[in-house]
Amino acid sequence: MGDCPENSGRFRFSSGFRIRCSSGPTRKRDSTASMTETRKPNLHRDEVVSQRMPAAVGLRSVSGSACGTGRDFDVRMIRPGRRSSARASQSIDIQITDLNSVRRITVSVSAFLSRPEGPTPRGGHYRYRTRARLRPDGRASRPQAGLGMSDEQPNIVFFFWDNFGWGELGCYGGGVLRGAVTPRIDDLAGEGLKLLNFNVEAQCTPSRSALLTGRHAIRSGTQTVPLTGGPDGMTRWEVTIARALSDVGYATGMWGKWHLGSDPEQRSPVDFGFDEAVWCPRTADEVLWTMQSYFPDGAVTAAPYAGSTRIPLEPEPIYSRRKGEKSERIATYDAEFRAGFDRKITDWACDFMTRSTQAGKSFYVYLPYTQVHIPPIPDPQYAGTTQRGNWADILTQMDAFTGTILDKLDELGIRENTIVVWASDNGADTTNHLPAIDPDPVGGQWHGFSGPWRGGLFTALEGSNRTPCLVRWPGNVPAGRVSNELVHEVDFFTTLVTAAGGTVPTDRQIDGMDMSSFLLGADEDSGRDMILCLQGNRLQAAKWRQWKVHLFQQDDFYSTWAPTNVPILYNLEWDPREEHQVDFPHAWVLHPVAAGAGAFLKSLAVEPPIRPGTPDPYVPPEPGELQPQTHLQIGPIMQYITTLVRSHDEPPDPGHGIEHQSG
Repeated sequence: MGDCPENSGRFRFSSGFRIRCSSGPTRKRDSTASMTETRKPNLHRDEVVSQRMPAAVGLRSVSGSACGTGRDFDVRMIRPGRRSSARASQSIDIQITDLNSVRRITVSVSAFLSRPEGPTPRGGHYRYRTRARLRPDGRASRPQAGLGMSDEQPNIVFFFWDNFGWGELGCYGGGVLRGAVTPRIDDLAGEGLKLLNFNVEAQCTPSRSALLTGRHAIRSGTQTVPLTGGPDGMTRWEVTIARALSDVGYATGMWGKWHLGSDPEQRSPVDFGFDEAVWCPRTADEVLWTMQSYFPDGAVTAAPYAGSTRIPLEPEPIYSRRKGEKSERIATYDAEFRAGFDRKITDWACDFMTRSTQAGKSFYVYLPYTQVHIPPIPDPQYAGTTQRGNWADILTQMDAFTGTILDKLDELGIRENTIVVWASDNGADTTNHLPAIDPDPVGGQWHGFSGPWRGGLFTALEGSNRTPCLVRWPGNVPAGRVSNELVHEVDFFTTLVTAAGGTVPTDRQIDGMDMSSFLLGADEDSGRDMILCLQGNRLQAAKWRQWKVHLFQQDDFYSTWAPTNVPILYNLEWDPREEHQVDFPHAWVLHPVAAGAGAFLKSLAVEPPIRPGTPDPYVPPEPGELQPQTHLQIGPIMQYITTLVRSHDEPPDPGHGIEHQSG
């Protein structure tokens, strides 16, 4: 089909899928893709070239149908030489490689049925997947199982900063306004997709759990930051991105903050699919213990009451481990180590990427950096460089470390085949902690910046749940795109595992959606209408499109939360700071919010949440076994509305483990 701009072609595959290509103007999504000319393309040439080629051709539209099913699929414009996808209520993902010069055509099909007949599997979608390649003789090869976005597995680098607010970066309106420019990360934003409405869980532990498992943290028993010394972490029953990618041949590495289990032999990163890791098991604020006069010799000096003994409390360790080996304690997480930890994380990651590339393995690099969590202590090389305090020094430092990772991808020649995601686990820490710290060890600045949003971490306000997020994949994710579509961190589990050709589990509730079509630019709509703002075991708020309903009130980290008398409704486009409620005349918004909340409650009843501190091995209950209460608090008014909404579709079941807080 060397003269594609002037001709059309039909390709028939033995897998039962046929595709029609035609030139002409781009058709709208709901148009009927008709053919004006049909002939078999001339692909009979001497050799088969299977690698991706950069040449541009004039293909304008593609349509296809599954033979024998009578089911047609609407497809948006596909550009050869790029991977692309399309998604509608029924849709397909298609890759066609350079029709001008390559005689092998790959067609990948993924049918999503929004209202299929029969019961819907967990995850919410039926999927029909097949792939066929057209050989030079015009015959189709045998279909292949397993669909990624490409025949070549992409590398994945995931930056995950700690308590970094929406308004800190230059590309989000911060940068120089915060005392330091962030040129490397700003450039990254221009090279891919900048998300304005990326949502996370409100605390460190639940956010990391949700990201890695694609499940809201209440499902895995990690819905709050655990108390030091208590039982903590995920059960090894959970499937993480690392485990799913390791199963399909990826090299996997993690360096930084773990916060998903303190036991270095049972609940370390290596126990969840990472080949190698260096990590702090808990959090950076324990560094403050070693900086206080009250904490000598690894023990609290004051007895809790007369005649009692001192309580031993060891400083937080730093561990290192590789698959098949025991964990090794390599350092104490004190102020000196903290200052240089993120530089070490960067160096370890660069070494891992080099070794993996030289070995011919695709890799997944998870970088949960420790900044800008308290205490913000800059690297010695950057301390004092901005003359604007520790915070600005750290912004400069972390921007440079991001650049080091990106430069390594260029040096290794793998930039084009590497997905880079840059995100933050929580919103800004906007609380004044200084009165509790004597003396102040880091020079006074502790406050993060949430941009136009009110609030900070540990609340359900936008300043807590909405954080910066950037996605780059050259030649796939369109550069310079900005979107305010709803995306949640759980979506990266499903999307990245799918991109890598891995398997998304079907034996458990997965909350993440496959965002492939949206990220690749085939759809402007992310497909997600609702965000649940969970805080511990409370459904504290919920977002539906541009609306947000608060069921509990809490203004900051130290505030006491309380249920609202009535749900409080805000329009985030009109009122980004959530200060002017608009319940009337917009109370109708409670209906879709209640429907989504009811569906989530039902899923918790079908698959009960794992309790915090549950030991391994965890075995989920069999269907029909007595289910414990979910202990998800939704407030009395929303409980009533949810029951009414659900009663339209099925008899109300007031049990469902709902626990509400009386006010």
